[in-house]
Amino acid sequence: MAGNSLKNRLFMAAVKTLEDQGWTVHDAPGGGSVKRITKGGESKLISIRTTQNKWIAFPRQADDRSWVTLSNVDLVVASSVDNEVLPKNARVHIFPAREVEKRFDACYQARKAAGHSIPLRRGIWISLYGAEVAGKPRTVGAGLGQEFKAIDTVPLDLVSDHQEVDGSDEVMEDDDRADQIEAYEANQAIEANQAEEVRPLSIGQAKKGLALFLGVPEKSIKIVIEG
Repeated sequence: MAGNSLKNRLFMAAVKTLEDQGWTVHDAPGGGSVKRITKGGESKLISIRTTQNKWIAFPRQADDRSWVTLSNVDLVVASSVDNEVLPKNARVHIFPAREVEKRFDACYQARKAAGHSIPLRRGIWISLYGAEVAGKPRTVGAGLGQEFKAIDTVPLDLVSDHQEVDGSDEVMEDDDRADQIEAYEANQAIEANQAEEVRPLSIGQAKKGLALFLGVPEKSIKIVIEG
């Protein structure tokens, strides 16, 4: 499944889940990921985040006083693949925006304290399903998807890929190569602290990881195994 097609299916899986929960989804100012949802007399402004690597990102405003999009919405709806190599389903979560903002604030401050260079308007990443690791600033704030369990699992072949996701409002998490590399490195830090031995990888997993790390298309990675 191509990257843009998968992103669109993840987006539409989030919309389907909201509609199945009784919400009506409306367009709203603020970019393609921002929607207004209504149900009865209730109205919420949301940001839909799609992720093909189980990490979500928001960038800081240029004045460094708040977060692009995140600081203005009530809820964050995250639609994540169930498997990075062979995704079959979207896992859809709903997070209170203030909880998400608290975690991004903590990650941002931890990284600044560690001397990391963090350009404004560049996305900062946190892992949905990982865990915080002592001494690893990039892992601060991890685990939203563990605390707030998915409210639905949507088969990706049941949703359309025709919705075009407008990323003009922010740095979208699946489009920025530098941020993908950062997410990969942070994931490696988590895994290194979770097990002393190197975990076995399939050829597909190894190629995907190397492509992210090197910033090249996955199809350009060739792995030769000699007996």
